Amino acid sequence: MRNRKIIKVKVLLIEPKAYGEYPGAMQPHLGLAYLASVLLQRQIDVEIVDMRLGYTFKDLLSKIRFFNPDLVGVTVYSIQFGTTRRLVNMIKESTDRMVVIGGPHISACRSEVMRTMKADFAVKGEGEYTLPDLCNFLESGKSKFNEIEGLIWRDRDKIVENVDRPYINNLDALSFPAFEKFELKRYIFYKERRLPIVTSRGCPYRCIFCSVRLSMGQKLRPRSPENLVGELEYWYSKGWRQFDFEDDCFSFDLNRAKKICDLIIERGLKIKWFLFNGIRVDRIDRELLSKMKKARCEYVQYGIESGSNEVLRAIRKGITIEKAVKAIKMTREIGISQSVNFIIGHPTETFETAMETLNFARSIAHAGVLVNVYNLIPYPGTELYQFVERHGTFLQPEEVFLDGISYKSEKPVFETREFPSRERERAIKIGLSIARKSWLQGKMGYFVGSLLWVITESRVLDRMFLKLALGTRFGRRLYNLLKRV
Repeated sequence: MRNRKIIKVKVLLIEPKAYGEYPGAMQPHLGLAYLASVLLQRQIDVEIVDMRLGYTFKDLLSKIRFFNPDLVGVTVYSIQFGTTRRLVNMIKESTDRMVVIGGPHISACRSEVMRTMKADFAVKGEGEYTLPDLCNFLESGKSKFNEIEGLIWRDRDKIVENVDRPYINNLDALSFPAFEKFELKRYIFYKERRLPIVTSRGCPYRCIFCSVRLSMGQKLRPRSPENLVGELEYWYSKGWRQFDFEDDCFSFDLNRAKKICDLIIERGLKIKWFLFNGIRVDRIDRELLSKMKKARCEYVQYGIESGSNEVLRAIRKGITIEKAVKAIKMTREIGISQSVNFIIGHPTETFETAMETLNFARSIAHAGVLVNVYNLIPYPGTELYQFVERHGTFLQPEEVFLDGISYKSEKPVFETREFPSRERERAIKIGLSIARKSWLQGKMGYFVGSLLWVITESRVLDRMFLKLALGTRFGRRLYNLLKRV
């Protein structure tokens, strides 16, 4: 770490390459946009490099030399942790810049991450106040950082973890995300004038596989309807017309959700908006769905996770299949497009109960509902991870499965006595095939979708199709021309 006094700090934020099904980047990263916004408010010079846009490490080094930042910030996720660790270490080995890491994996694993990365600092929890405080300390030339809540840092050979910073209760106090710091025209969703938005942070539920509360806390912290719709209005005035609501708890408070819809309608915002993150089937009613439809909500995704009430109890989802069926039926009657998320591999699950889930998925897919089926990944810090340590067997070391197995992979990460790996892989393959068929038929029509489903049953051909449809300008135009919804 450099000890010289910095007159005015400059920050370069980096979003690493992502492991996933989609070529390129769909839209700018919301978390980095919020960080850039608070830094700019404090007159701190900030730039962003999104390596999902095709940048190489050589390109990154050129940017560092040209921008000459004092501090380089890197987002760290549990998935692809090894790749990000190598990136951070290469930055430290190739430059004399100080590096700060943040993101969900830091909140889950805390100071342990610093033992394997050469970063100088790490931010746990939310970074909007911790990162500017760090910049102020660097500008003052201080070498001890004990006073900064939420910070992990190196004091010579010792790793020091400061006290946690309280979560931000008043999200309305945050400035709107600084999307202008991204190369917006290079994102796949730019042509649709589509941006991400968040309506709340935190989750009061206790699903054992979810890591959200590790980074955002158990307490739900909603934005006010006025503040949220004010942001929609702000981006609308700049020509943006579509929005992805990225939190899981949009409808936790039914009255708040209805108020948001009322304000969108009252202010005449001719937008389309989507709930892709998987809201709960027990936090919806006919009145809210009707208001959502009138406010031009185009799509809702439900997180059901299993077709077995027994498994739902084991994972503490807090819903029943009966509630799920009721929500799906209401949504179809109101006329909002919908999909449902399922996961294969839960604790207590067997091949038989997994097939209950897949048979339920087939039944609603036949009724016109889109289906997502995912491979269960035990992320560090979750109760699921602890369950596997006690009652299951990891099939690969953590550094292997975090770096190369996604939730859409056919390879199971662990097995249990009642649900061995061979049966898990078989169930996952069946589930992925059901999901692919439902989406292709739903998007492309029954005949074309069925034909593409047969063709893309090969995972190699499936990836080639995605690369053509979303990774090239011609493919996106053809896909948009043919798709139905």
